[in-house]
Amino acid sequence: MTDRKPQDGGPPDDDVTVMRDDATVLREMSISRPGSSWTGGSWRSRASSEADAPKVLKQRFVLEEKIGSGGMGTVFRAKDLRKVEARDARPHVAIKVLNNDFRQHPEAFVALEREASKSQGLRHSNIVSIFDFDKDGDLPFITMELLKGQELAEVLRHYPNGLPRPMAWRVIRGMVAGLRHAHEQGVVHADFKPGNIFVCEDETAKILDFGIARAMRSSDSSETTQFDPARLAALTPAYASREMLNGDQVEPRDDLYALGVVIYMILVGRHPFGRLPANDAAAEEMKVERPKNLSFQQWRGLRRALAFDRQDRPASAAELEAALFDRPVWQRPTVALAAGIACVGIAVALFYQPADIVEVRAEVRQETLVESQIQRVENILSEAKFDGYWERELLSELDTLRHLDVLNAANSDLQERVGSLFAARIEALPNLNEIASLYDATMDFGQLAEVERALGERLGLELARLLEADVTPAWSDEIELALRLAERHGNLEEDIGLFAERVAQRMPDVIASHPRQADTVWALVSPHVAETDFKRTTQGQLLESVEAAETAARETALAAERASLLAAMQPLLDVSCLRLDMPEIARVIAQTPSAHRSAIVASARDRADACLQRLAVVDNDQAVALRDEYRGVFGESNVVEVDPCAGSVHSGDCRDSIRSGDGVTPALVVVPAAETFAISKYEISWKELNPYCRSSTACQPHADENLPVAGVGVDLIEAFAGWLSRKTGFT
Repeated sequence: MTDRKPQDGGPPDDDVTVMRDDATVLREMSISRPGSSWTGGSWRSRASSEADAPKVLKQRFVLEEKIGSGGMGTVFRAKDLRKVEARDARPHVAIKVLNNDFRQHPEAFVALEREASKSQGLRHSNIVSIFDFDKDGDLPFITMELLKGQELAEVLRHYPNGLPRPMAWRVIRGMVAGLRHAHEQGVVHADFKPGNIFVCEDETAKILDFGIARAMRSSDSSETTQFDPARLAALTPAYASREMLNGDQVEPRDDLYALGVVIYMILVGRHPFGRLPANDAAAEEMKVERPKNLSFQQWRGLRRALAFDRQDRPASAAELEAALFDRPVWQRPTVALAAGIACVGIAVALFYQPADIVEVRAEVRQETLVESQIQRVENILSEAKFDGYWERELLSELDTLRHLDVLNAANSDLQERVGSLFAARIEALPNLNEIASLYDATMDFGQLAEVERALGERLGLELARLLEADVTPAWSDEIELALRLAERHGNLEEDIGLFAERVAQRMPDVIASHPRQADTVWALVSPHVAETDFKRTTQGQLLESVEAAETAARETALAAERASLLAAMQPLLDVSCLRLDMPEIARVIAQTPSAHRSAIVASARDRADACLQRLAVVDNDQAVALRDEYRGVFGESNVVEVDPCAGSVHSGDCRDSIRSGDGVTPALVVVPAAETFAISKYEISWKELNPYCRSSTACQPHADENLPVAGVGVDLIEAFAGWLSRKTGFT
């Protein structure tokens, strides 16, 4: 049946799937699914199927990406526009489109329709849900549940020595339950293998692709007269029973052989027969090695499932399920309690052969250890403290119990008690911060259903409270924590969406009263708000509000900084005019940031102007000195001129200042009076007249400036006096 010899230990996705179409045998490699998620990943398959598929089916399903291929079709991740319109939080589905080569088969459409009708009837938590069967033109397709997680084939690659015990038994229980339901509904899978098992994120096992399933023999004549999907049957030699390889009619016990192979791989990490087909393994008389930590009853059931002959296998999936998960006979309550241990001994003797007694005794000892460990765990649970030491101790004792209790029955019960204990604590805690810390601690115990329920209820109440709460500095922090926990919970998408929409409705008021809080809150909720005109308007209002608030904040900060600089300058200005330190004032001004320099300069200039005006009256020399320093700091503008001859204190010589600075004036004597009066005391020299001669054409400058002016007319003297008045500002 295969053109290569399978080797032990090969990766699960290297299985050869053999397709039959009457006499034609097609071989193709099973699809590897890196990333192994029905929500993404680049799956290898025939390119023709993807190229042939349109982008939109029935003007409703938008095909976003190809996520896998099976025996009869290609699977796409698609968005259901009807769900989008209804604002469904989960608008995506998986769509299986008939592959091109099967589409060309004259009865392929019948096969796919049969697949849909059969699979739609298999409503079970461990079987992928089929929603509908439809056609777009001549292209038939099936819509089905979109899953998140990994194929079992991918999971096994990560655990070469077998899955961790709790996970392994959860997956096994789900596979058995799913097959049992299918068989009870009259459907055989006929290609059961790791590539057709999906392990969801919560470790729930989902059976995929009943596309080659065929109906068991039925009395319904209408069923038998229609197309038989066996003509398009597929099988994978490493997992197919010997009867299937020989072309016999498929029965439920053929699925049980494949199930036994997969269970063995889950527990041990390798194929029980080194990936040889059943007929080859039977010819070589291969024996299966018993996995560790498997009870005698469990091993007996698994060994029967792996039998090469159909009649030696369990009669049904229910029988295999009982062998794997029911308590051994000596652990079951006896009807005649008075018989006590003797009754159990008789039951053991009747049920087992003498060669099995040693194993029975070993399991009785094991059960004693389990009961003792259960008591230790119960003692810890009875004294719940919820501190770090208590949690670590409980976790350690539960881990010990997991290794002792291979059936996992007692541990499952205790896990429920742990969940209930933590759930009650979550319901009693007063605030979300404490709840978040406790929820983090529960993660070490696995996913606890009661904890998830309690957290969901608390979060629902908390979100409702926050919708009505006043806007305070803590409001955005509380919203952030509540949303973070809700997103971690994973089942509150609808609650989050409704909460975000309600908060969005409050945003105009929040923007008006607390713009900075509004900015933070909007960043948290806007990703969960649908794109609408209202959302875009809110974003625009928020942007304007934040910009205005930032501008006001900047102006407030500048004003505060300016006030601080003025206060630092004030001690330099609050001294007497004679002690005004202009060089130090100049240094402070130079170090002042440019944004505040004008205000500092104005303050310093006002004080210096006042001092110039005062000193000009009482102390001419100090006034002149301050004026010169003033000019060095502030320049010429707005400088108060000092009249060196002003005031009655001047009874000696003085000189008017020529404002242009291009010469000197005659020496004067001040005569105290109600109004200042001054008269020249000395002869006027050419040194004092030459500046006037140079600035006009009334006279020629004299070379010897020390000589007194003589021989000039009255007109020149009057013109010179007028020029002095204009230059000094005094008459």
